[in-house]
Amino acid sequence: MDEYIVSQLYGRRAAKQSLDAAEPAGQGLPVSSEKEAGMQSITTASAADAELRINIKGRPTRFRAVQLLSERLECLLPDHFGQMSIEKVRIKYPSEHRPQVIYAEPEGIVDFTWSPTDMEIQEEELGTTARQLGEMIRRIQPILSWQGVEMIKTDHLTIAVIRFVVSIIDGEMYNEMLLVNDQGKLIIGTFHCEAAEIEHWKPVTEILIRSLRFLTIEENTYEPGLS
Repeated sequence: MDEYIVSQLYGRRAAKQSLDAAEPAGQGLPVSSEKEAGMQSITTASAADAELRINIKGRPTRFRAVQLLSERLECLLPDHFGQMSIEKVRIKYPSEHRPQVIYAEPEGIVDFTWSPTDMEIQEEELGTTARQLGEMIRRIQPILSWQGVEMIKTDHLTIAVIRFVVSIIDGEMYNEMLLVNDQGKLIIGTFHCEAAEIEHWKPVTEILIRSLRFLTIEENTYEPGLS
């Protein structure tokens, strides 16, 4: 499990060169002091959120809905994020346990990943599991700032969020790890950006979290043009 979790983290940093990450949208690929927050309630993103525009590092950015994991899961991501090609994935995440789904900005440094696991879990166990994973991460990673574990409840999901900053070869990387129960199995999502740019990307992670939802059977089987 240690190797698997580490492989889901920030990947290999592409220093001073672009990974040319953005590909056309499609299916996913075959902190300071420790803080333990209580359950936080977040209103789920509505369809109108896809029309919102925020500035990211001075760039006006819209969001679009992206379907993940065989179209069972959906969230909103910045419209300039694209699916990372398998060639670029192998460079950034060389482990065979690399994340299954990776969307990234064109430079390939800021990314969002999503991976199903075989680990059995119940929703009420998410907090305990997140704390255990946090202890393991602190044991095996060069933690600079551990920001704690937070339980967030949206209209659709309960999500355990782990936040921390680690030291990498040429800088510091912020990690946000999301733990979700998918019908008794754990799914792990991660968001990475340079630590110096956390404030630019926090609004993005907030939108991502509140928009995250499992699609209904009807939504999965809907065909355009049919009523």
